Amino acid sequence: MTKPSPLPPISPLRAGLQMGPMKIETHNGINTPEANSRAAEAALCRRLPSMGGSDCHKPEQVGGAHTVFDKPISCILTWGSK
Repeated sequence: MTKPSPLPPISPLRAGLQMGPMKIETHNGINTPEANSRAAEAALCRRLPSMGGSDCHKPEQVGGAHTVFDKPISCILTWGSK
């Protein structure tokens, strides 16, 4: 028996997930420079916006990467939509 999804059938999150990736994390403070470069190349090839990952798992990783936005963001589900 499967559990029903906690999301309603037409939620914005579910719709976004069905559309595929809308942006790619290209700068992660824990990744190697080479891994970040490959991610940036993938974003360019797919014409997707890039973003930095601001999460960290150790105190020395704080500030290793961040995202700069061109305009205020009010909803992550619509950021970068075309």
